[in-house]
Amino acid sequence: GRETVREREWLRSLPGSLVGARVFFDPACRSPEEAQTAWAAASAAALALQDRGGLPMRARAADISLPERVRAGRANRQGAGLVVSFRLCHGETEEAVYFYERGASRSEAGALLAQRIAEALGGETLGMATAILRETRAPAVIVARQVLTAETGRQVVNGLEAFFTQRE
Repeated sequence: GRETVREREWLRSLPGSLVGARVFFDPACRSPEEAQTAWAAASAAALALQDRGGLPMRARAADISLPERVRAGRANRQGAGLVVSFRLCHGETEEAVYFYERGASRSEAGALLAQRIAEALGGETLGMATAILRETRAPAVIVARQVLTAETGRQVVNGLEAFFTQRE
């Protein structure tokens, strides 16, 4: 439909590098362990993005826990160009990079972003419909891993760079 056409046009208009990219990093915080490890991954990603000329934003402070819907609202208010959420795998999710998909509705830009990040991490992509994927205006993905580290965050930025340079 129209949303798919809009996303394809948006993809064509992206610059060929991370310079100036406004990326919102969302460290999930459903448990104290997740809050700490997701923060480490998001912080490393933010530093790596900044080193490459991007403009990182974070959903929360290290010592704050916020519901996912509130974090999604922050991404919208801050004018994020892309959203990357980090979360630990729980029983309902497997290790993958998730993008928005529900029934016949799907984010093409989110799927391509997920694909590039999954290639950098060595994994697969899957569709899902959670608040951070559904309620953000910018293309969004969730990086779900059994273990989140600073290296995970740096690899995600490698995937972001590939997203900007290899859109076909």
